[in-house]
Amino acid sequence: IKSENLFIIQLELADCSLESEIKSLSQTKALSYFVQIVEALRYLHDDLHIAHRDLKPRNILIKQGIIKLCDMGEAKVLSKKMLTLSTSRGFGTTIYLPPEVLKGEKYNEKSDVWAAGIVLHAMLSQGMHPFDPKNTHDQEKIVENVKLRNRKFAESIQDPKFLAILESTFFLIIHLTFYVYQLIDCLNFDEPKRFSAAQILKLIQVNSL
Repeated sequence: IKSENLFIIQLELADCSLESEIKSLSQTKALSYFVQIVEALRYLHDDLHIAHRDLKPRNILIKQGIIKLCDMGEAKVLSKKMLTLSTSRGFGTTIYLPPEVLKGEKYNEKSDVWAAGIVLHAMLSQGMHPFDPKNTHDQEKIVENVKLRNRKFAESIQDPKFLAILESTFFLIIHLTFYVYQLIDCLNFDEPKRFSAAQILKLIQVNSL
């Protein structure tokens, strides 16, 4: 863009963010995006040894169907030991944080996997949060529900009409029921039992026809 006194150069990284599309996604597209998100996390965690720590729809960009993670301002290099909170403020966006972080306990890169589970649920339920069943957007109530393990998946995800075999962009066929189980694996309250990004990808590959 050029005017007499102004030059603006814009790198076209994306068409939009996931936040702007999340209420209108088809199941097929949602599952395709989820696979890409987990692939990106696997690369961050295993190859770069970095935890994103602020995964949410606003920080997931889309360019012609391709997912790109952005905003690494909260990212942290991983060590062999569990990470600890350096400030009482914590990090990231509260409603996407796992119970161990909300309780001020030690955490690791699986905090990103928890956030991916929240995002997956939102993509499959027109933006609903699994710890906000009445869709009140009450942050304090969401935090309380996470700590109390009061989780309720949206009825749209449990609806039998969606538990059918669907075509996917990356795999010839994917069964949505399998992704409901992936949602449970991502949102495991116990960090040691929560799947890593690599484990989720392995299961996706094994269960793809």
